[in-house]
Amino acid sequence: MDHLDATSLIHARTVSTVFEGACQEVWKRRTHRYTRPFVQDVTRFYDILGNVDGVVSGSTALAIVLCRSDHAGFLTSSSDLDVYVPTQAARDEMAIYLVRDEGYTLDRTMSLALANDYSLLSPDSIVDFSRFSRVVNGIRTSVDLLVGAHAAATVPVLHFWGTLVLNYVTATSVV
Repeated sequence: MDHLDATSLIHARTVSTVFEGACQEVWKRRTHRYTRPFVQDVTRFYDILGNVDGVVSGSTALAIVLCRSDHAGFLTSSSDLDVYVPTQAARDEMAIYLVRDEGYTLDRTMSLALANDYSLLSPDSIVDFSRFSRVVNGIRTSVDLLVGAHAAATVPVLHFWGTLVLNYVTATSVV
């Protein structure tokens, strides 16, 4: 199962409940593999993400979806993890986790206006943007934490430029 691309995994899971469980495990391993460069405790990260109804999107989600496909090498390693949450309270909970448990610090050089310009999102699709950064073993990583409009983490994702990047990961699913 580890050698199957996304389309094959989707088809394989319909064969039986055993295959469905095996496919879910493959998705989980891929999700953890591509998230691990950004957080030390991936399981805890996704527990918190689920508690706040957040999603991971951007290059990390795309890498998970493209894994084992003909396009798997399409992306180079990303230096940031894009996390979308539905509310300011969810943002605060995720921020506390990133700072306290993962050793990130708030990068005050990024602004909401720059985030909108940089990501080409509709200005009304996000209500807050924060970048958290850290250096581990000489490697700098960042987590971009965005609050979606209308109390929905997925609103910014729906404003992306094309279907190629309309992917996201929840605590339990790859969409």
